[in-house]
Amino acid sequence: MRYQQLGSRPPEEIPVAGVTLRDLMHAKVDYDFVFTTFPSDRHDELLGRIKETDEIWIFRTPPWTWAAMGGVEGFVILREGLALFWVVITMN
Repeated sequence: MRYQQLGSRPPEEIPVAGVTLRDLMHAKVDYDFVFTTFPSDRHDELLGRIKETDEIWIFRTPPWTWAAMGGVEGFVILREGLALFWVVITMN
């Protein structure tokens, strides 16, 4: 698991792989999803960064990025509509 700060910007303004982060966000999940999906030894890291009121979205870069060995998948944290950071859970 790796964190990347996104500068508290709207996801529509963050370019990723020729599109925007908003284009890559495909499923909104709830707070509990994060803590049931990841190993318990990582929960302390997440608890300090995510609030129950945050929006949590799953994202995945386009297929061509995976073919080019640059694919990234994870979740992005939105607070008041701004992307704070993403957590990469799979990459190649």
